[in-house]
Amino acid sequence: MDWRGITDRMMFEVLRSGYIKGEIEAGRNAGEWKVKMAKQIKGSREVGVVTIVIDSSGLFVKTVEWED
Repeated sequence: MDWRGITDRMMFEVLRSGYIKGEIEAGRNAGEWKVKMAKQIKGSREVGVVTIVIDSSGLFVKTVEWED
């Protein structure tokens, strides 16, 4: 994230109030789902956060990236 210039604050903003971009896919293990959340950050570009939902009890952030 530092290399891309994306802050923790931006990532959490995407997770809290972003939208689902693309399809929701089954994860590698039972009970896991892979989803990309995205949001246009005020004064900046759109940020995408690829997240694995683990058994409805937690999140694993796989990657954070600019969408353009």
